[in-house]
Amino acid sequence: MKTFNKHTLWQNQAPSLNFEYGKDDLLELALERGFVKKIGEDLYEMNEKYVTTDRSPKWTTDIKN
Repeated sequence: MKTFNKHTLWQNQAPSLNFEYGKDDLLELALERGFVKKIGEDLYEMNEKYVTTDRSPKWTTDIKN
């Protein structure tokens, strides 16, 4: 299980989205699209089965620790 807080989600995903989103906007988008789900106070679990149908922007699941 891969987890993030708002800051680490942004650090890992902002580059793949060309830094077009701030931390709050990126988190909101990730929750709306089902890329992550909230599991605690500022704690989010990545959906390991997430598959995007929208190729722009592209979410990545090859996240480095």
